Amino acid sequence: ISAELNWRSGIGQLTSITAYRYWESRRSQDIDFTAADILYRDHGGYSNEFDTFTQELRLAGTAGPVDWLVGLFYVDEKLKVDDAIRVGSRYEPYFNTLIGAQTGGLLSLAAMTGMAPGTIFPAGSGVIGDRFRQDAESWALFTHNIWHINDRFDLTLGLRYTDEQKDLDASLAANNPACPAALS
Repeated sequence: ISAELNWRSGIGQLTSITAYRYWESRRSQDIDFTAADILYRDHGGYSNEFDTFTQELRLAGTAGPVDWLVGLFYVDEKLKVDDAIRVGSRYEPYFNTLIGAQTGGLLSLAAMTGMAPGTIFPAGSGVIGDRFRQDAESWALFTHNIWHINDRFDLTLGLRYTDEQKDLDASLAANNPACPAALS
């Protein structure tokens, strides 16, 4: 949703542009894009949400040979991303095949982790919750000026100052026993 209002005054034209945008997406996915049960996202296991408000104010006019504009821009934005990538029943055999191919059959997941085959990447394990939250607030002052020197030459000068603050909160929760076993 957005709205633009314009007012003419004795010193110039004042323009206000206000906008609000909300977008949400939830989905599942067969990540490996094969019929094999290797990697997937559960129904609704991946979601994005964007919530944005913006406000712009501009005052523009002409003073002799100069077209001038000054303005203020503000944005408040909230972003949310949730994800959960799970391993399927064929992930461990697939991963073992890759490791064996790269090492000439010298390494396997069992050798790397010390765990029994079939228990390293149990079906349904993996990332059970990747959560990212970002809040951003920004404002800017700007100017854009054109000096018409003559019929053939214009000089354009502009300046912008921006102040922005972002806060991020992220967490990862996984229930896969292979990674801690490989690190120990």
